[in-house]
Amino acid sequence: MRVTAIMALTVVFMSPLSAQEKAAEKTNSAAGREVCVVYKGLATGALVHAMLKELPDKIILRTESVTITEEELGQELAAAPDHLQDELAQNAFFVVEQIAARKLLIFLARREAKKSGTDVSGYDERKLIQRTLEPARKGVKVTTAEIAGFYRDNRRSLGGASLEDVRKQIEYYLRDRKEKEAVVSYLQGLGKQLPIEISAKWLKKYAATARNNPLDKHRWNGKSTLVAFSGASCCGPDGLKAVLETITKKYGKALNVVYLEARGWQILAARYNVNSIPTLILFDQAGSEVFRKNGALTGKEIERELGKIGITP
Repeated sequence: MRVTAIMALTVVFMSPLSAQEKAAEKTNSAAGREVCVVYKGLATGALVHAMLKELPDKIILRTESVTITEEELGQELAAAPDHLQDELAQNAFFVVEQIAARKLLIFLARREAKKSGTDVSGYDERKLIQRTLEPARKGVKVTTAEIAGFYRDNRRSLGGASLEDVRKQIEYYLRDRKEKEAVVSYLQGLGKQLPIEISAKWLKKYAATARNNPLDKHRWNGKSTLVAFSGASCCGPDGLKAVLETITKKYGKALNVVYLEARGWQILAARYNVNSIPTLILFDQAGSEVFRKNGALTGKEIERELGKIGITP
């Protein structure tokens, strides 16, 4: 966050605040601070560095080129599939972050095209977005060592196939994952490129609803948390769930263990950038992500990662 310090002595004479002004001041006490500072871990993309501001009623977000209103959010929610509407409504901030990302990427594509003299009048939104993100994706490379390492770590779940049999599939998977990570990193930097403002009053309300889920309730309770996004038929007959039950019994007092069926928590999975199952994520006591693994782990492998951040039975 950029802060300009002005050293001066100023005497200001003010009339007392009205009751309405006091209420507004209390509601917007976070104004002028970044979303990532006030609501740690809530934003995962374009609004990580958005600034909390007191905005006009019905305005959720604004920049020099983009505005998002409550009416627009309502239309977006109404257009969603029926089976996702409740979870999307609970995660309204996530929806706003997706709308903002789309609009900002389109704006940046058109601005760059104007600067370079490129005609993009025939581009649809998808092509404009791809144009903006292409530089972030372009630098992604997958090394031979990374392919071999992935094969070694996941050999159990590859059905006994040789490295040569699955080399191309592993390379494609790793490249896709790296490209998605590069895109997320680019999106998280948008608030540094453009001044993005979000309503402090609106976000205060919807940040609370977004965190009303098993993962966020545990992640921020002062104890380390291990979460698995998985599925009932995943990981063979024993399943990852059985492994986690053993970990829970052994580390119960020192560790939160959360198992989530990804199909039942699709928006939460999207918020946490879960692109495949099983995915395991470990958060330390402060709620910071310290480990992520796409693919199943044995109990011993999980315990090894727990030991790295000092978690013992």
